[in-house]
Amino acid sequence: MKKLKNMKESTNLLYQFIIKEMPVINKTQENVFSLDYVGISDIRITVKELNLIAKKLNSSCDNAVKRGKPNYLKPGYENVTCQWNTGLQMKKGLMSLDKKVIQDFVIFSLMWIVGGKKDEDKPCFTRPNDKGNYVVGNIVVDTRLNNELGKSRESVSRPCMLIATVNGSVIPEEITPYKSTIKAAESVVERLKLQCTPKTLQAKASEGKRYKVLDEDGNVWSVLMQTDYSKNPDQSGMLSVEIGGKKYYPY
Repeated sequence: MKKLKNMKESTNLLYQFIIKEMPVINKTQENVFSLDYVGISDIRITVKELNLIAKKLNSSCDNAVKRGKPNYLKPGYENVTCQWNTGLQMKKGLMSLDKKVIQDFVIFSLMWIVGGKKDEDKPCFTRPNDKGNYVVGNIVVDTRLNNELGKSRESVSRPCMLIATVNGSVIPEEITPYKSTIKAAESVVERLKLQCTPKTLQAKASEGKRYKVLDEDGNVWSVLMQTDYSKNPDQSGMLSVEIGGKKYYPY
């Protein structure tokens, strides 16, 4: 019950923000309201969508606060701090001190919903200065895919080991070392005729995340790229991938 009450309070807080800080038009009973935004006309927000946006905003604030904690050890977040101690504090702080961030989050969320709620289109908070902290002035909204692509550019020249399996079976020839993640992605997309772009594969299949994608014949490939840095290196100091009892390493 407490969780439900908190969600209602969160939705109401977002509702009040939108009514006060965004261009609302055509408020009706059927829809909570419609928005008239730059480049976008008559976007309708229903009660269901408002609840979903509020929930997404809560989780995004919670995640940003978590990434600013001393015990968050994911590479790229060393020494990163957050201006707020809780997700609720961050949400209220942004609503007060940096309204455009919340406005953008609402619009990005609506585009995500209208576009079919694709995982790659989910809104998220990111830092323009990735060496800086989660503070007012260094927080913007972007899609999840754009954020991952931005991070993947940092590792574009890193050597990697690419492992590709098809329909659940390991293909020995597809355990291949490459001198950079983008070269690996370009090579495997062209060679296996995968139905995705090299940049998407680079973002989705890097750093220990398996990415499933179809080839032109309808086969399901699972692609994984491991680079020479990871939060779980073995004793050699390099990330290894073990398949069939044998370890494979990047260059």
